[in-house]
Amino acid sequence: MFAKTSDLEAEYKSLKQQLQQLSVEHDKYKKLFEVSGDALSIIDLNTGKFIE
Repeated sequence: MFAKTSDLEAEYKSLKQQLQQLSVEHDKYKKLFEVSGDALSIIDLNTGKFIE
């Protein structure tokens, strides 16, 4: 089965918007890390793994 072009375009727009939002959040936290005099880290609460 093939998706309709309009469905693909809608999905593309949605994914593009999500990526843009994630990029803004990433930049915000990156700036916070760069200017902070304190030691900061981000840990994934689900896995307990160090992210940044």
